[in-house]
Amino acid sequence: MTSVFVALGIILITNWVYDALIRISPGARLPYPPGPKAMPFIGNALDLPTQDAAHVFAEWSKKFKSKFLIPCTVQKHLMLE
Repeated sequence: MTSVFVALGIILITNWVYDALIRISPGARLPYPPGPKAMPFIGNALDLPTQDAAHVFAEWSKKFKSKFLIPCTVQKHLMLE
């Protein structure tokens, strides 16, 4: 059981170090388009509509100027008008 916690700790620390290195290197990432504010780890998974998605995405498209980014867990979804 302790080996699972050690492995999880190593993965989390490695991910944290990688993110820190990417953030300090200039030009490593292009800026993402605007989008709804995301929560840590789960992104916008709770904000995604379960019904009438077209209406919600149309409202977000008007709010964020025709294209926007929805981060959900590990994937990022770019929505275009």
